[in-house]
This record gives sequence, C-alpha cells and structure tokens, in this order.
Amino acid sequence: MDFFSSYVPKKTLGFAETEDGNGMVSLQPLCQLQSVSDNKKMDIKKYLGKDIYIVIDRPLGTKHPEYGYKYPVNYGYVPDTRMPDGEELDVYLLGVDTPLESFTGECIAAIHRTEDDDDKLVVVPQGLDFTDEQIERQLEFQEKWFKHEILR
Repeated sequence: MDFFSSYVPKKTLGFAETEDGNGMVSLQPLCQLQSVSDNKKMDIKKYLGKDIYIVIDRPLGTKHPEYGYKYPVNYGYVPDTRMPDGEELDVYLLGVDTPLESFTGECIAAIHRTEDDDDKLVVVPQGLDFTDEQIERQLEFQEKWFKHEILR
C-alpha cells in the first residue's frame, strides 16, 4: 500500500502510515514517499478524499509579500512534500473564516495548472463541500492569472 492509498495521520507531521504487504504498518517520511522525477508532474488526484495536515504560511487577511494583494482564504502547504517546481505542495483552505496557523481537513479538489508546475490542493473542514463554480469564485484572486482545471 502506498502513501496515497493510506490516510495521513492527523497528529504525525511529515509522516504517513504505510503497509509493507505482509500487514506490517509503519511510519515513513513523506519526503521519501512523494519523490517526483524532474520531468513528471506528481499525480495530485491521489490526495482527493484524504485527510490532509497543512501549515498555513499566508493566513486569511494577510498580504502577499511580493504582489501586495490580501488573501481572502487561508493559504499554506503540505509539509515535507516537493513538487516539480521545487516547492512544497500548496493548499487553499476554504470554509474557514478566521486566520489559522495549521489545519487538518479533507481534500475535495485539486487545481491543475495546465501551463505551470505549481498545482494546488483545495482543503475544507470535514463534511463541507463546494461546487466547482464556488471554488473558482473563491480562488479567483490568484488563479485568474493561470490556465487551470479543477480536478475531482
């Protein structure tokens, strides 16, 4: 069983449970489980429906350090991951109206940028969902600059 078919332990930052085929479960560092070759995109659809722990480095209401716009949603990343752009996997947190430092929620969608190596996840509190149109409206502040599709 690989990382993506198991669930991310909510209290174990940077590690995931894996099974070795003989029924033995162990914790493995995410950075080893999520290696990406230089020329391949990570299949971010494998996160869909999973509980994901995220660190919020740009809380709701803060300004983007380079472009100055305010974040209308909490924005962060999945710790100890690497995407083809060399950065950690970015996450939009929807459905929470207060600034946060971290969160564990369900990944309901992924934003696949068709001309960029910077895909993103959409995470929400457990049991909450949004239509593609609602997601587009909430992420328009940033995604309007990129050709993308919402993966479910």
